Amino acid sequence: MAKSGSAYTRHCATGLKIRGCRVVRMNGEEDHVHILFEAPPDKKLTELVNMLKTRSARMTWARYPDELRKFYWRKDRHLFWTDSYFVTTVGYNSLEAVDHYIKNQ
Repeated sequence: MAKSGSAYTRHCATGLKIRGCRVVRMNGEEDHVHILFEAPPDKKLTELVNMLKTRSARMTWARYPDELRKFYWRKDRHLFWTDSYFVTTVGYNSLEAVDHYIKNQ
């Protein structure tokens, strides 16, 4: 689902670009995604994470509503993502290592 070049990664990358960010690398596995991006200092990372989760969840619900309804539906809201996420910063010295890690997911 989150492989580089997929519709999901393009959709999320577009959301980041609209908000002034630059995606360096995006890749992942069936149940999670890794994104290395540059963001302006005035951007709130929590808002960017929320946007990414919202965009990818809406796209998935639009594509697979019947399948997802069996597992992720409640009367008061569509459950899809957990509330958790991990964000860290990288410096010049660790940038190459993080980029290599994401590329090889």
